[in-house]
Amino acid sequence: MKYNHRPWSTPIVIASGLVIVVSGVMLFFHLGEDLVKAAHEWIGIVMAGGILLHIHFHWRSFTQYFKKPVGFTVIALILLASTVLITVSGSNEPHPAKQLVEQYSSKSLIQIASFENRPLEQIIIDLEIEKITVESPTLSLQEIATANSVHIFDLLPLLFSAR
Repeated sequence: MKYNHRPWSTPIVIASGLVIVVSGVMLFFHLGEDLVKAAHEWIGIVMAGGILLHIHFHWRSFTQYFKKPVGFTVIALILLASTVLITVSGSNEPHPAKQLVEQYSSKSLIQIASFENRPLEQIIIDLEIEKITVESPTLSLQEIATANSVHIFDLLPLLFSAR
């Protein structure tokens, strides 16, 4: 008797595919990146396993796509486009957001207020509204984040928004 894998193999591909699509769109538009990045990566691993099992169980059907001009062309174009995007977007330069964090993390609130052309008092008020305690405006942004047990990324939007 042949083992029936369909009750679990196809749902793995469908469910993980849906998570990857939704989280991928969220990452593309920078929505909840901290929340979905890990899920996107780990569910991507699950999906890769599911796809490999799916290909294994449907090997004959899978190989047929390479024999048909349309199927082969679609597969080749997607692989080519992916290769081009990875090659072109791959840069040795750090991400601009990472550069910003590195620049601002060691700066004091006094320096940041000057850079942003915002009153220091307003920045402190904006931070305090969000329950961020500022012991001294001479502390670095990283020191303020550490003292308040938050990530520096949580502080950056508060510095740039004029309430």
